[in-house]
Amino acid sequence: MRNIKHIQLKDMEEIDENDEEFEIDGDDIRPRKKTEFQSTQNKSTFKRLFEYLTETNFRKSLLIIAFCSFFIIFTITATLATKVQIIYSNIKLPGNVIPIHYFTHVDIRMEPKFNFNGTIVSTLNITSDKNDFIVIHADESTLSLNSIHLVSVPKYNSSKPVNSTDFDLESSITPTNKVYSPENSYYIIFFKDLKKFLDKNGSIFNLYISYNGSLVDSEGTSTLRGLYLSSYKNPSNHSESKYLAVTQFEPVDARLSFPCFDEPSLKANWTIWITHPNDYKALSNMPAYLVEENKVNKKTTTRFDTTPKMSSYLVCIVVHQFSSKSGFIDRHGKGGNTTPVPLTVWAADHLMDTVDFSLDMAKKSFVFFEDYFDILYPLPKMDLVAIPDFAAGAMENFGLMTFRESDLLYSNKTSDQENKQRVAEVVSHEIAHQWFGDLVTMKWWNDLWLNEGFATFMSYKCMQKVLINEFNSEEIFQYSSKQPGLDIDASPFTHTISNNYTDPLDIMASFDSVTYDKGSSILLMLEAMVDRVRENAFRDGIRNYLKKYAYGNAETNDLWDMLYESINRDPTMVIPDIMNQWTTYPGFPQIKIDAIGANLYRITQSKFTQPNTTRPSDFNANSLWWIPIKVIDNCENTDDIYIANKSVQYKGWSDQACGTSTKDAFIFANSDATGFYRTLYDSSIFDKIVSRLYANASEHFSTLQRISFADDLYAFSKIGAIPTSVALKTFNYTTASVEPNFVVWKDILSFLSFVHNRLETVVPCYIQYIKKAQYIFNHGLLPLIQLDIDPNETLTYNQLELRKSAFSKVNSLSITSLRSHLYQIYLDNIDTPENIDPSIRGPLFSSIIQNGDIEEYEWVVSRFENTNAINERIDALKAISNPKNPQLIRNTLKMLLDGKIKNQDFYMVFLEMSYSPFARELAWNFLLDNFNFISENSTPGDIGKYVTYFASSMDSQAKIDQIKQFFTDAHPIPASSLANAISSIQYNMNWLKNQAPELCNFLNK
Repeated sequence: MRNIKHIQLKDMEEIDENDEEFEIDGDDIRPRKKTEFQSTQNKSTFKRLFEYLTETNFRKSLLIIAFCSFFIIFTITATLATKVQIIYSNIKLPGNVIPIHYFTHVDIRMEPKFNFNGTIVSTLNITSDKNDFIVIHADESTLSLNSIHLVSVPKYNSSKPVNSTDFDLESSITPTNKVYSPENSYYIIFFKDLKKFLDKNGSIFNLYISYNGSLVDSEGTSTLRGLYLSSYKNPSNHSESKYLAVTQFEPVDARLSFPCFDEPSLKANWTIWITHPNDYKALSNMPAYLVEENKVNKKTTTRFDTTPKMSSYLVCIVVHQFSSKSGFIDRHGKGGNTTPVPLTVWAADHLMDTVDFSLDMAKKSFVFFEDYFDILYPLPKMDLVAIPDFAAGAMENFGLMTFRESDLLYSNKTSDQENKQRVAEVVSHEIAHQWFGDLVTMKWWNDLWLNEGFATFMSYKCMQKVLINEFNSEEIFQYSSKQPGLDIDASPFTHTISNNYTDPLDIMASFDSVTYDKGSSILLMLEAMVDRVRENAFRDGIRNYLKKYAYGNAETNDLWDMLYESINRDPTMVIPDIMNQWTTYPGFPQIKIDAIGANLYRITQSKFTQPNTTRPSDFNANSLWWIPIKVIDNCENTDDIYIANKSVQYKGWSDQACGTSTKDAFIFANSDATGFYRTLYDSSIFDKIVSRLYANASEHFSTLQRISFADDLYAFSKIGAIPTSVALKTFNYTTASVEPNFVVWKDILSFLSFVHNRLETVVPCYIQYIKKAQYIFNHGLLPLIQLDIDPNETLTYNQLELRKSAFSKVNSLSITSLRSHLYQIYLDNIDTPENIDPSIRGPLFSSIIQNGDIEEYEWVVSRFENTNAINERIDALKAISNPKNPQLIRNTLKMLLDGKIKNQDFYMVFLEMSYSPFARELAWNFLLDNFNFISENSTPGDIGKYVTYFASSMDSQAKIDQIKQFFTDAHPIPASSLANAISSIQYNMNWLKNQAPELCNFLNK
């Protein structure tokens, strides 16, 4: 990401008054030598001239007039020059130049140079001659453009795209000037008589640009953007590094690697050649058709087939020394096609025993999606590559998907059940993108959710089909996607799903939980709505959408129209009108259900809001949504209600067939957990629900219903709509009635942790609260778990998650029995750490560090530095971010400065330390004191996330003032991150002021 401050410093350096004069000698640029005599002579000459000009008042007047005249002339000249620069300044490209095909040949030099150069030939359709310039993206911070030529193509043949960098020099024209726009990272390239050239030669042209760049920045650091350097240690010799070059272009970083028209709607075909050292291999989006090795210069050129039309951000190059394992996408004659598609997973040699699960998951995912979408995967191969240094989780490049190692590789010896589920989710997510995102792409980044929301939604649908015997993805979706979406969307500074972002900083910041989690959750809600009208209407609408816009671009309304067609444009459910509310309104609704008579209810909607927090100027507390509500009553009668107004009355069932009296009747809303809203009940309904939970929770309510109720109760208690004491008493049902589901327990433990974090330092009833929380834990959760697992016994995913959740709270809730048990496991395996059960390894590492000292800390550090197991390294990193000893905290922070912790993992350190009352303040001050270092290794969006991590645990006006004063233009983070951080602190302050006293009164009784 371009560092704005770096640009400002660069500009200052160029006009520094103390700059030396320079001279050029061949390719060398060096300071011009000055003799002492020259310097002295120049000084005396200027002195005599100045004395002469100021000797009389008349001469002084002439000097002033001359100076003013010069200033006026200079100003006019500068203004005219500026006009040339601002002749085009829109964030989007002009639109009169359409790329048809790119041919790029890039020569990548690995150690020791780590740089590249190349030539790109862009075949363009110039549809208008109104401009005498061409605007093309190329980031000057990483690329130097060396030569530019525009050549006409009078007999263009689309079936024979250009595959050479040679051209007829005499028939070309060259630029008269080029101006760089740092705000938009593009060049405005001016050509003399361009209009005449176009009139004479038609509309198809080839633009030849040669360029060069570096795989690392000026400090030798990988930026994890554009075409960059990644490295990993040789497991047999940790002092030896191995390297690879890899691209990461989404959203706006293809321009860091070659000049191109870097917008998602400007799709084109790509032909890519890569020259690389002989001992490396090259991958790109398409299969290689020719590999030419030159033993003289020790270089190999790998030539790839031409891609179908695709956006620039999906182009991918990997130059590596990995090993691979392959399989096939077996179609069984589907669509009349019996040709199997090669499917290959690539990883470092020492990790090849961890690729089997992802390869199998990829095979099953392709079969599922080809069937669901009714469209065959259109490329002739697929590669999945585990990248040691990767900023995101994974990237859906067409035909060549790249992954963070922990999100692709799984070992049943060193990974736990969560790691397996995560790999399955990420692999299926990226494969879903091959249709949603790659085949059909959003027109602009304001509809990013069409890519990410859909891929998230479809990944869980895929897992529910192919891994149903391993875990319940519908339940996991509630905790992993829907609930985070509701949480982030509750902020007054949330953004709409479809937004109007144009600035790259805002675009990159929009890769957040609103886009992924809220986006996927409203699709879950929409699917339930339309499938009630016609079975499989959602699936059929998606199929028609993908077929209509294949190899093109679409907008949100295009999707709504196709789904509306799938229910035959039912006038009672106008999908475009309904769903535009959910994508263009920030926030979400809550519904309040009041019993107002015998089986008679009033349902009222309002916006879910955090009280007493700063709000944006355009905040609308009166928004109304069209809400689908599925209800079930105490006799298990179900009904579908649709509310579009502020309030409606609803008449329940009068026939109490289940034998209960009318006074015991109630309704439970969002009974299928598909609605993206929260439900608040009046006291009479709430008490009846709680009574049934105490009686037999799993008999009276489905798992999804208990998940929704628990999460809504937690959310309403945080904002004061339900007293915290009431929530605490309600969750006590787990001690009277078995609560068997791990997702419900995650909600309960999240509630207990939230209250714990608010009370731990300032509230006098902390001890009483801990006793109450321990009671729920010891009598509700602890009886459900096995301390040790028999090697011959296989626990379910739910059982393993309950066990891990319990061990994860041993420190914050002071569960001494489990703490001692973990320490004994450590002592028993201090020389055989590979024998520690992966499902509790993370809690064990954290526990021994928090309750131990230097010896335990150094043991876990050694695991972090020496293990080859990816997930063990992550567990160790999180643990060494959680000591109590200030010196050990400082040591972990120093590991960031020393480069011992990869910059892709900075977030783990700051996130873990933000949770810890012992590390929080030290880490926060470290972030501020070392902001320059952090900003060189993290994007502004990343730093914005770090700030929100810490803000979530802050609760004072002093911290708000500090954040406001520090994060200015000199220390940039996204405006949304700054606003959300301040809002989060206000939220905590309000809780302490308004909720804590009531809770303490309850606990002290």
